[in-house]
Amino acid sequence: MTHPADAANLSNPQLLQINRICNDFEAQWQSNDAPPDVAAFIKRVDVDLQPSLRHFLIELDIECRV
Repeated sequence: MTHPADAANLSNPQLLQINRICNDFEAQWQSNDAPPDVAAFIKRVDVDLQPSLRHFLIELDIECRV
């Protein structure tokens, strides 16, 4: 079983989409006092891509909190 965020299993368009959403997430983190809603960002992609995006956003969320 592969890890849901294994970038090798994602297409270039999928990686670009995840990257754009992660950039938006980080920008929202930096511009607000409250953390952004991870679930709202996850809903921005198709269901099959949500596990990978969730993984990346949780890692980014942890980074932003430290």
